[in-house]
Amino acid sequence: MSGHAADGAFLWHQLGPKKGDLHYSAMEIVAVLKTSPVASLVIWILPVLIVIGIVLLAPSLSGEYTDTRLAIPSTGLLTLIFLQQTYRATVPALDYLTFLDWLYACSYLISIFTFLLFCGELMSTNQLMSARNQTQ
Repeated sequence: MSGHAADGAFLWHQLGPKKGDLHYSAMEIVAVLKTSPVASLVIWILPVLIVIGIVLLAPSLSGEYTDTRLAIPSTGLLTLIFLQQTYRATVPALDYLTFLDWLYACSYLISIFTFLLFCGELMSTNQLMSARNQTQ
């Protein structure tokens, strides 16, 4: 497999259970593969951190860029979804949540919270503008 290095392999041979007059033998090969920590960081974690960094920087944009401020968290959320789907297609199915699953879950919450923050700000700005227009 590309991106992996063999750490060891084991071969077991055993005689299986007797079925009638026949004995069945079984052979099992266990291969241990490891990835480079730097490669794992660059391939799996760095893209998530970049997307979340951009989403967290969105509130620093001035208020006149309302459309852009609303688009950044939603685009970040979609990007995170596709990144996680790629990760899930590559890694075998597991019965438990991995560190990356927790990282994606936190990233989803950050993106959704930022989007709701901008929606709330937009609604309050629109209410303030309509109140000003009614008094004039």
